Amino acid sequence: MKNKQRLNDEQNHLTEALTRLKHRRSSVEQRLDIIEKEYTAALLRFAESGNLAELQELEAEKMRLLVALQAPYLAAYAVLDNRLKTVRLALGSINNIEKLRAEDAEFAKYFNSILQRRSLQAGDEDRLWSYAAGRPVLKEQVNTLISQLQCFAQRGFGPNPIPFEQVVNIAPLPEEPDNSEITVNA
Repeated sequence: MKNKQRLNDEQNHLTEALTRLKHRRSSVEQRLDIIEKEYTAALLRFAESGNLAELQELEAEKMRLLVALQAPYLAAYAVLDNRLKTVRLALGSINNIEKLRAEDAEFAKYFNSILQRRSLQAGDEDRLWSYAAGRPVLKEQVNTLISQLQCFAQRGFGPNPIPFEQVVNIAPLPEEPDNSEITVNA
């Protein structure tokens, strides 16, 4: 299980590793360009002198570099890139949870303000239901609040009013956001 800080650290480390790998690949490609430029001159020297050693050395280095550019670099890049994608998804999950926690705290303040006001105003029901639609846990609380406030609107006034506390007994929601550490499998 990793928290946001550990995931950020890992993301930075992986980004640096990918950058080093890209720089190394770039230097190998540059060396191949140099070999390509030297190859013609080496062929001419071979033709003139018959000395095959320099030409074979260049060809061998070129083959080693070409092989290294293919499988090992691609495999290493794929491993690092896949891990980086996993870390980014985990960070995205943590960010979404943090966002939902902030929304929950904001909703709790709104919910409690309606409770303190002791009545529903235009748009309150729609706003309550739209938020609760994404949160099954809150549907029951929203339904209870609306029902009890509607009941109080009918029974809390008139010749024999019933006190608010006897009709509306739903508890306020905690307004403090959940600040517990979020960890994810990554």
